[in-house]
Amino acid sequence: MTVAGVVSPLFGYTGGSYYATTARGDVFVYHNELQLKRHDGAYHATTAQGDVVVYHGDGQTAGILPCESELVGMHVDIARMIMIAIANGPVAHLHYLRLDPEEAALAGRFLFRHPNLDLHLDYIFCMSSGDGVCSLGGIKSLTSLYYADRLHTFKRDLPSDALSLHHSSPDLVFAGLRSSLVLMEDLRVQSRMPNVVAMAANRRAVIGVKRLKDSAVPWGLMVSAMDDQLLLFDVRFGKSPLIQFKGHRNSFPCSLGLATSSDDEIIFAAGSDFRLRAWSTVTGDQIVKTREDEQTDEWDEEPNPLQVEFRRTPIILEVREDFGLDVAVDSEIQVYSLR
Repeated sequence: MTVAGVVSPLFGYTGGSYYATTARGDVFVYHNELQLKRHDGAYHATTAQGDVVVYHGDGQTAGILPCESELVGMHVDIARMIMIAIANGPVAHLHYLRLDPEEAALAGRFLFRHPNLDLHLDYIFCMSSGDGVCSLGGIKSLTSLYYADRLHTFKRDLPSDALSLHHSSPDLVFAGLRSSLVLMEDLRVQSRMPNVVAMAANRRAVIGVKRLKDSAVPWGLMVSAMDDQLLLFDVRFGKSPLIQFKGHRNSFPCSLGLATSSDDEIIFAAGSDFRLRAWSTVTGDQIVKTREDEQTDEWDEEPNPLQVEFRRTPIILEVREDFGLDVAVDSEIQVYSLR
């Protein structure tokens, strides 16, 4: 195993936004700059330059530089005190950190290890995590990385590239494919035939999937695809969508921000026109139309994110438990709160 990692300050909080530089002091370039996750007020984010950004929520910041390759994403298992960073590069690889309880007080300074584990992937498009497992979408393949007891992988072939993934449980993964299909993969079995549960129109690439809670929409599956498609399917009957959400804009073949409220009754989606929109997953109605002449007092002092034209397309969205919204644009995380 090789060891890599350097710690330095990264974030400063300024007027509702977190601004980041890399662990080397560089400025982020635009392209998958920030992958964002929040844990009880703290953030971690990964960048295309190989940095892991950590904001502890109490004003303390830290940064880790596992490698200089693009980091696709990061999984944090708080209960097991495990952090896993997934990287592309000449060869796709991972960086792994497992803290002992005695080391928890020193968590502000730690080193990732680079285990010699074959991920069976030349390139990783996306990742999603469940309890004890991380799944990675690759070229006509899905690789599951298990880490609870020991690090090992299992690869399965797919009919097309996996551009988006969502773990609805540790054993079930929904995979959105370049070919327009959405598959449901049961990691407990090796199926010979793909289990198709949804399909985008006109054979357009699926760039976002999320299985909704049954309390919001029984058997509901959100699907985002090219050609402005944002669809809700019943996974039992996937030939045609239950709802086609009007007003969505997307002409990009890569992932855009897609997130739901904690109860899954509202879907937020970023568009290729640099705007955010929101709809009810129950009725399909748009929540707030993005028109400059419309005003709302629902959002606190910050501008309403549903009426803002961002500098770039928001790549990452996270809806907080308080129904606030975190938006990652370039090297900035914008934080919006409801009154």
